[in-house]
Amino acid sequence: MQKHEVIMLKAPMLKRICAYIIDFFVFVCFLFLISVIVNPIINSFSDVKRCKQEYYNIAMESGIFKGTNFDNLTFISEDYDEKLTIFYEKYDEIKNYTDLKANEYKKYFEYDEATNTYIPIKDEKEMAIVYETILNNQCTKILSKNSAYLDYSIRITSYQILELLISGVIGAIINYIALPLVLKNGQTLGKKLLQLYIISLNGDYHCTWIKLVFRSIVFILGEILLGVISFGVIPIFSLVLALVSKKEQSLHDFIVGTTVVDITLFPTESNTRRQIVVDSFSSLDQELYDGEVQTIVQDNSKKSKNQEDSKNE
Repeated sequence: MQKHEVIMLKAPMLKRICAYIIDFFVFVCFLFLISVIVNPIINSFSDVKRCKQEYYNIAMESGIFKGTNFDNLTFISEDYDEKLTIFYEKYDEIKNYTDLKANEYKKYFEYDEATNTYIPIKDEKEMAIVYETILNNQCTKILSKNSAYLDYSIRITSYQILELLISGVIGAIINYIALPLVLKNGQTLGKKLLQLYIISLNGDYHCTWIKLVFRSIVFILGEILLGVISFGVIPIFSLVLALVSKKEQSLHDFIVGTTVVDITLFPTESNTRRQIVVDSFSSLDQELYDGEVQTIVQDNSKKSKNQEDSKNE
């Protein structure tokens, strides 16, 4: 059997970044669509219903919220001063409300000796911003002193995180595992559009489905999940690694032994350094034979013969 070498070009980093952006957008779309299905399932749990109802009851009793149920619960947007006064009196915090007017927001209020109160002096639009700030920052702190309110808030938030986590995992599996198995050679939709291709650097060029799945899992766990936990440090490190490494491997490529190639360009003298040479033909995909992938396939024996002929001349 004659030995061949297949020469491909490593994918330009700009193309890879564009593919990542496209894939992330597709992932967000999957996340949104799946959450539409997961949300009613989570909300159907009896404990979730009870927590939301109790939270709603406490919020409405405070007098600073309005709405017909938990899902459309919002802060008041009218008669601010009157309702805030009632709220602070209810929670025995009226002195704190007076201190806010006298100190932190003193340029918005003027003391009236006749009524012994602080009167708003700015226009309605400016005052609305002040009152909304008090609602969001100050009133929420006071409500959090209510142990039941705080407990229900935490439990509801945990269910929302669970919903996001389930939707994210399913979306990631579809986008980064299922699609690359359906499409050829580990291509996500972004790689498919930009004609990028995953190849193995361990032995033969061909990536088995096991290696593709392993690569996707490492990417999901290492660069998405841990990326969120590390506030983007790991994805940035992965990008830097791809920029400085000889084979332009990002973190998950380095772990699995793969890299990304561009299948739209022929190698030329000007981009020789970006070439990857693979020395096996044993399991190349059929599209290589069909000419679907633009690569240079050379017969080593013919190449050697041509070199000898050139020397003789």
